[in-house]
Amino acid sequence: MYAAYSDDGIVVSVEIPRSAPDIFAAAKKRTEKGVSETGIPYKVTHIDEDNYTIIIEGEDGSWRGSFAIIPIGASKSQILAQGSDDNREKNESERLVLMGVENICKDLGVKYTVVENRSND
Repeated sequence: MYAAYSDDGIVVSVEIPRSAPDIFAAAKKRTEKGVSETGIPYKVTHIDEDNYTIIIEGEDGSWRGSFAIIPIGASKSQILAQGSDDNREKNESERLVLMGVENICKDLGVKYTVVENRSND
């Protein structure tokens, strides 16, 4: 799992041994709840089943997140998760985006390791 932070927010990239449809189904099921693990309400503003993308936004409009699943093979895909938050420190924003990816991995039974975590100051 790779995480980087810029002025535009955080980007997390992770390659996992699951098909894009399986990952997308897990991400879609998790986002249908409308409330994050931390209790923050959000709404799904865009979902594209053909291109495996989901965009969510906090109910107050202060944060945004997106998930894109890129098929690499029949049973391997990459998740690109992006997030930005107007009200949180970058470490907290980063933790929340990482938590979203970690939760999808847990739902799929995939073990993960953060290999690199870079912050641009």
